Amino acid sequence: MLSVVEWVELFEKHQYGTISILIFITILMNSKRIFESYSDFKKHRILTIKAALSDDEVSSKMKAHLKSELNVEHFRLIHGVKLSVPMLNALFILNSRIEKSVSFKHLVIMSKSSPSLQDIDNESYRIKLSRFDNFSLLYNLVLGCIILLMGITVLIFSLSFGVPISTTMLSVVSIFLGLIMLKESRPFFSIRFINDALNDYQNLTK
Repeated sequence: MLSVVEWVELFEKHQYGTISILIFITILMNSKRIFESYSDFKKHRILTIKAALSDDEVSSKMKAHLKSELNVEHFRLIHGVKLSVPMLNALFILNSRIEKSVSFKHLVIMSKSSPSLQDIDNESYRIKLSRFDNFSLLYNLVLGCIILLMGITVLIFSLSFGVPISTTMLSVVSIFLGLIMLKESRPFFSIRFINDALNDYQNLTK
């Protein structure tokens, strides 16, 4: 870990690239603690909701709302995804149609892309995204592959030849960035798996 003096020296030398890389690595190394703190906060919220549900002075309408919120919070803790109540209900509707052919994890991945839920009750329903969302998925997929390959290439080169440590660190950051972008593009494939399964489901029910 760098001392305050060393950080100041980096700023004075205008080593902003190195500073950015070090900050990224620091956040990455502490990501577990950050996640645990966030998880503890959400568990506390669940306990608060449960306490409200057991309170006789809370109205029945409020309790109905809190039950939905409780389901959302439990889903977030288990799957790591924050969903609206309509989106959560939609997942279970779709899962009842395609659970024999598509894993539930693809529905969870798909839900991150915020698709339209119009006509979800109809068997003809298919997952559709806006042009912007489709572009974002393709952008992350293509650019993620490019950045990942560049990062791997630079890392291999830096390990084979004597290059500055900042170049090696930059290649590692590029690899992580590429992997993150590829992870964000996963709905592109999951949506296609789900729609294919919905096609098969509709054909079987005709």
